[in-house]
Amino acid sequence: MNWDYPNPFTWRVSVESSAIDALGHVNNKAYLEWIMEAAWAHSGELGLRIDDYTRLGFAFVARRHELNYLAPTFLHDRLIVGTWIVTNDGKFRSRREYQIMRENDGKLIVKGILQRANSENQNGRIYPKEILVREAKKYHDTFIKERRAMGELDHPESAVVNLANVSHNIRDMAWKDDDLVGTV
Repeated sequence: MNWDYPNPFTWRVSVESSAIDALGHVNNKAYLEWIMEAAWAHSGELGLRIDDYTRLGFAFVARRHELNYLAPTFLHDRLIVGTWIVTNDGKFRSRREYQIMRENDGKLIVKGILQRANSENQNGRIYPKEILVREAKKYHDTFIKERRAMGELDHPESAVVNLANVSHNIRDMAWKDDDLVGTV
């Protein structure tokens, strides 16, 4: 598996019929449920289970989830959720990241963050934040505002979206430091 960070905590999922939507693939909300299950299992592995949080009177809570849907999954697919705590202030805040891979072919299915400024992307390009801010604003005003920010998975050849293959609709996006975060 080609994980973004070494040594992920992993949680295995077998796609059941309850996760399939009307389009015949896994519903986006199922991925959120699976990453939450992985986070709780990881916390337990680290020594803090739900009963520990109850006894202590506090718990870590998710303030935000960032997910990119990169490929569809289907009934009976076997998935691996990988998760890491990538930052921690030593007090009350930490940042957890996730990836979901399909087990049989190692294909990346879900990953957070839409775009990252000042970092090399998968095409080997580095976009300065001011350029991404400008282009994101154009995209927002042209597509998101008009509720036409639909996309397909697997970077199709054409920039024209084939409505029969639409997998997601971006409803909003905002900057968090150098990360462009979308609400799908």
